[in-house]
Amino acid sequence: MTKIEWAHAGLGQGETWNPIRANNDPMGSPTRIGWHCEKVSPACANCYAERQNMAGARGGTRYPYKAAHRKNGSIQVYLDEKTLLAPLRWKTPRGIFVCSMTDVFGDWVLDEWLDKIFAVAALCPQHIFIFLTKRPKRMREYVNTYARFARILEARVSLPNFDHALPKNWPLPNIWFGVTAEDQQRANERIPDLLGTPAAIRFVSCEPLLGAVDLRRINFQPNLWIDCIDRNWPERFAQFGAGRGLDLVITGGETGPGARPTHIDWERSIRNQCAAADVAYFRKQIGEWKAVCEMSQEEIDACYHPAPESAPDATRRAKVRSIVMHRDGAVFDNPIASGAFEGGKGAMTMFRVGRRRAGHLLDGKAHHEFPDYERRR
Repeated sequence: MTKIEWAHAGLGQGETWNPIRANNDPMGSPTRIGWHCEKVSPACANCYAERQNMAGARGGTRYPYKAAHRKNGSIQVYLDEKTLLAPLRWKTPRGIFVCSMTDVFGDWVLDEWLDKIFAVAALCPQHIFIFLTKRPKRMREYVNTYARFARILEARVSLPNFDHALPKNWPLPNIWFGVTAEDQQRANERIPDLLGTPAAIRFVSCEPLLGAVDLRRINFQPNLWIDCIDRNWPERFAQFGAGRGLDLVITGGETGPGARPTHIDWERSIRNQCAAADVAYFRKQIGEWKAVCEMSQEEIDACYHPAPESAPDATRRAKVRSIVMHRDGAVFDNPIASGAFEGGKGAMTMFRVGRRRAGHLLDGKAHHEFPDYERRR
């Protein structure tokens, strides 16, 4: 099972599934087997999958996620046929996060490999397969390719139990497609392609959330902005290939070394947008940094060394790093710096308390919503 909270998709059990692998010996005798990906936007800067791949403790090529390693032959990407078949053995329904260690729609993943991955999904209607990408143009092109479903049906012939009854419709009813949108620029770039991709469920993952995102005003085309969480699309948008809006939005702060803070107002805004539109909202985690407004006095006191007994009113020394963050993303390491608490900026003191201590509550409430099954059409 995976610790990624949203991966169970409301089924109570979640898995990660990584049939796309890489090895560091293109001659066919690998000494290290891991994964490969290539960074495309700010969300990739502190990639957890890259850290695991480089550490090698639980597998890994020990190469960073750079295109050069693939192009110069240092690593070879391939489809792991054994891992590919794993969902066929899982009888209990579960959510499956597909290719959590890479981007399944990266250009290093061949169409014929994708056909087999989707064929496995077609043979496992009891599971929900979750595809999350930062490359939605490739996703849209792949899914909308003429006769794509026919090619997937052909690919199933090479799989065990290929004679099982299959869905008759494309897209498959047990597939969710999503994009990462860490800020407004990436939301504007990626959400239009997501909305142009046929899907049972469409979702956006704003994790790590690195800036404010207004899902009600997405730059769909030049001089055209749309409300992408409005599930009842005006007919005039049909000409742009858009169906209904989003079904689910996930937010979360960054964790791990070098983690960047997320302003609480960014998450509050997305939560409120979803609530107003009756769209499921899932807050995964606060991240490493916690806003003082979400902390109890006991939590705040734990961030400081006690004052000396001889001077109980003296300024206490912090045990952890603290910053002041503005709503526009500006960060001040020194709280007495000029402009740190300028009015109207949403200045918020934040402490780096760590992921576990920070938790996942937003204004004291857990938000772990999933789309209603009735909406999957």
